This record gives sequence, C-alpha cells and structure tokens, in this order.
Amino acid sequence: MATMFYSPSEDPDNGPVDYPEDVLESALELSTLWEFQAVRDACIEGLHEAVKDSARRIQLAHKYKIPSWLASEIRRLAARPASLTEEEASQIGVETLVQIAHYRDLRF
Repeated sequence: MATMFYSPSEDPDNGPVDYPEDVLESALELSTLWEFQAVRDACIEGLHEAVKDSARRIQLAHKYKIPSWLASEIRRLAARPASLTEEEASQIGVETLVQIAHYRDLRF
C-alpha cells in the first residue's frame, strides 16, 4: 500500500497500475485522514473501476464521503427492477434504504 503514496498511478512502460480493492480502500482511508487530495482522488478513481456492486459503492460513499457515488448508486438501485437483497439492505443502511424506497414509490 505504501507504494500508492510514493509511486505514480501509471507506470511509464506499462500504463495504469491496478491495485486490489483492499489496498485502494486502505489508501483511501489514509489519504482522507491525512488530507492527501491527489492520492484520495486516485483511490476513488481506482475503486470506481474495481467495485461494480452498487451497494458496496454506497457503503464506501458513506464511509469516505463520496457524494457523487452516493447519488448515482441510489438512483441505480431505485431504477432496477429487482428488489434489494437482505445483504444489500444491510450494507447500505436503513436511511439509504428508505431513500431508495421513496424513489421507487415516485416511479409508480
């Protein structure tokens, strides 16, 4: 993980460097705490590519204050035809679950 703070996100010879989700999340936590905005932005971008699950993105958005993710993923879950699973509901929390239910009610 320390390499995230010392090396660029691109290797000049091989293109973008891909870090595993757990490394990106750890680096995001530290970069947020230490206010390293460039590293934080790189971690958010990397996690956006690595994490495709909407509930997980909402969980990360709440934890690390990523408002753009929160809004788009709430809309995505509200628009999908399938109901949320118990696991997804547990991940996103009651407050977000109520928001999604509200948006779904507006559709009908």
